[in-house]
Amino acid sequence: MASKTDWALGSAPLVKPSTKEASEVVLFLSDLHFPFHDEELVASAVRFAKRAKPHRIVLNGDVNDFFQLSRFNTGMERLDDLQGEIDQGNAFRAALRRAAPDARIDETTGNHDDRLLTYVQNNARALTSLRALEPDRLLMSRELGIRRHDGAGFRLRKGFLVRHGTLVRKHQGFSARAELESAGISGVSGHTHRLGIFRQAGYGHAQWAEGGCFCSLNPDYVIGVPNWTQGCVIGQFSTKSDAFLLEEVQARGGKLVYGGKDF
Repeated sequence: MASKTDWALGSAPLVKPSTKEASEVVLFLSDLHFPFHDEELVASAVRFAKRAKPHRIVLNGDVNDFFQLSRFNTGMERLDDLQGEIDQGNAFRAALRRAAPDARIDETTGNHDDRLLTYVQNNARALTSLRALEPDRLLMSRELGIRRHDGAGFRLRKGFLVRHGTLVRKHQGFSARAELESAGISGVSGHTHRLGIFRQAGYGHAQWAEGGCFCSLNPDYVIGVPNWTQGCVIGQFSTKSDAFLLEEVQARGGKLVYGGKDF
């Protein structure tokens, strides 16, 4: 089994464009949090991926919630359905692969994904060497042709970073600004469950996007109404230069809305 350092440390590698066309279309989906997902919106995301035909799809962390493995779990009955949660996440990965059979799919490691490793390390260290517990096997990465990236993420272009993220600020776009200032380059992240883009103009133009979420806006573990925004981000990246364009894809009535169409 991979060690925690295999997931969480190190620099973000630069990947090659997934197409020889002039522009690479990339769809970023973040924070689904099975089994606390919005079922209707997740189905819309699969339809959108099929219609948009992106060259690359990025699952930008926290496909699964792994609440059972959290130190915050106080409901013992939750411990009984870890396999069911993993099955839900894998069913989504498989549906996404069927919807976009030719797309490159990358998946980054989020803080909730990390629970899968830290729980075993902290409570059953003797099991950490079992290959059967490797994320690539448990989460069907190899079977579905999904490339996994550790917590450092990866770079789509020299000046564009993709990672789940760790920084949370009070309002939409504020976390994007903090991530940009931390990384020093443009990029996209999840983690905040908010949707927003921060742009910095001047001699060093840059921008960072918070990728929204697909989780329920009424989870049973949150008191009150969370400051979350459902949706995702789609981008066009030149294969000849570092030029790119990011767009928010907002959700309305349980469906993604893009180009004036509901999916």
